[in-house]
Amino acid sequence: MTDDDFTQFGKAMNLIKLRKHEHQDRGDIFSRSKHHAHVDVGLPGYDDFAHMHHHSRGGHNSANFLPFHRWFLIYLEQQLQVAAANCSLTIPYWNWAMDTNRLDKSDVWTDRRYGTLSEGCVSTGFAAGWHWTSMKGNTSCLRRAPTAEINGVLPSWKEVTSELHSHSSFTALHELVENTWHNPLHCLIGGQMCSMDSPVDPSFYLHHAFIDRMWFWWQRKLSHMEADCAGCTNFEVHETDFDTDGEVPAEVWASHFDHSRGCYPVPKNHPRYCLRYLSEVELPRIADAAA
Repeated sequence: MTDDDFTQFGKAMNLIKLRKHEHQDRGDIFSRSKHHAHVDVGLPGYDDFAHMHHHSRGGHNSANFLPFHRWFLIYLEQQLQVAAANCSLTIPYWNWAMDTNRLDKSDVWTDRRYGTLSEGCVSTGFAAGWHWTSMKGNTSCLRRAPTAEINGVLPSWKEVTSELHSHSSFTALHELVENTWHNPLHCLIGGQMCSMDSPVDPSFYLHHAFIDRMWFWWQRKLSHMEADCAGCTNFEVHETDFDTDGEVPAEVWASHFDHSRGCYPVPKNHPRYCLRYLSEVELPRIADAAA
C-alpha cells in the first residue's frame, strides 16, 4: 500500500471514528431480541464495531471463526468506502510472518502508519489520541502493552505456508490459524488487543486481514477444498444489512473462485463483493486486501 493510499485509509478510519451511531436508543442496540435486530439503525461508528465484536455469538473458538472475521472485515471496509466516497479503498494487511524476528521494529509501527509499539496510550500514527467508550459508559485511551519477548515468537512466512499446505481439512485449518497464530499476536501487542474489545485498536484489522489472507491462500492452493466450511453454523451479529434476525450463515463466506474475475464472490448466496489479494510474488510487508 502506497503512502498516499494509506493516508486515505487513515482519514477514512478517523471519519468513522468520529461518526456517532444514529439509533435513538443506543443502550438497547445489542440487547434487543434477534427477532427485532434487523431494523434501520443508521450507520455504525468505529466504536460500534468493537461493541459488535464483543457481543457477537458463535464467531470464536469454532468453525465460524474465519467466516465471521471475513464478514467483519468486509463490513468495516464497506463503511470506510462510504465514508471516503471511494469504492477502491481497501483495508491493508500486515504479513507479520515476514517480520517475525523484528516484530517490534516493523514498518507498521511508525508515525506514518499505526504509531509506535510501546507501553501506554497511543500518541503517534493515524490513531494518535484515540479514546473509546465501553457499553458501560467507561472511557479510556487506545492503549498498547507489548510483551517483553515479542520477536521470534511467531513463525516465518515459509513456515506459515508450509503449515497451511499440510492441513488438508477446513477443521484442521481453522484450529491451527485461530489457536496457534491468531491468538498469540493479539497479546503480543497487548492493551485492548488482548481482550474481546480488540477492534478498538486499528491493528486488529491489520492482523485479521492477514489471517483472512491465510485462508485465501489455503483456498487457492487446495482448490478442491476452497468452499469447504465443515462444522460452520450461524453466527449472531447486529447492525448489518447482510442478514435477517441478526444471524448470518457462516458457510456463505466460503465460495468458489471466479477465474474470469480472479476473486471469490461473497456471500455466495447473494454475491455483493469479490475478494482478492496480491499474489505471493507481489507480497510486501504491508499489502492491500481488495474486496
